[in-house]
Amino acid sequence: MIDLKKLEASCNDKIRFLPHSENLYQIVAPYYHEDGDMIDIFLKQEDDGSLVIHDMGMSIFKLSYYFDMDSERKEKIFEDIARSNLVENNNGKLSIKTGQEGFLENLNRICLAIGKITNMEILNEQTIASMFIENVEKQIGKLPEKFIIERNYSPISGVTVDFVIRLKDSSKEKRVFVFPVKNSTAALRVAVDCYTLKEAGQESINLAVCENIEELIKADRSRLMTAVDSVIPNNEDLSSLESRVFKLAA
Repeated sequence: MIDLKKLEASCNDKIRFLPHSENLYQIVAPYYHEDGDMIDIFLKQEDDGSLVIHDMGMSIFKLSYYFDMDSERKEKIFEDIARSNLVENNNGKLSIKTGQEGFLENLNRICLAIGKITNMEILNEQTIASMFIENVEKQIGKLPEKFIIERNYSPISGVTVDFVIRLKDSSKEKRVFVFPVKNSTAALRVAVDCYTLKEAGQESINLAVCENIEELIKADRSRLMTAVDSVIPNNEDLSSLESRVFKLAA
């Protein structure tokens, strides 16, 4: 049996529970969408007695009013936001397991995820960033068969390389690590990853593909240029990818 009074007390009595159906309670709490609507969130006791905080699919239902989940890319953005906040996504239904202890922390976590998922500014920014990476991926997919391509390669723990390219018939084991760089945050991450790979003794040639290098913060641009071996500065130069990779891998 859920001790609702104890849960309310653990949240300084700023929440309350309304019976919704058997073993399911709506949580009335001061968590709001950007348009001022209260976030729909529920507490459910499973058959085994465990507690789960659910949105019962209401977040994606609200999102559908003004944002079409009409592509795998957008679904991946939804999934990535949920995962980054340690929230489970089951076909558009968000949930997080909890106990009586840690309830407030988990409630905060899932409401933060819902707030991000239903925030149009964040979604549009994530969608545009994803489109850039998709554009880079399409260009890499056009490379001729003389190239061998690996995706999401992890040479060491904590570092994932978006694309690894090498020549199929080359006697040299040269690998070109390709890092798409959308913004300054990505530039800094790539610079750190390249230094980490070097310290770990990983032999590679690092190529940064920028959407627009001139839009990067000056310090991050400088770090990136120092860390990588070559840079494609903007989207318009993506057509040079094949010749650039061939030159680096030969």
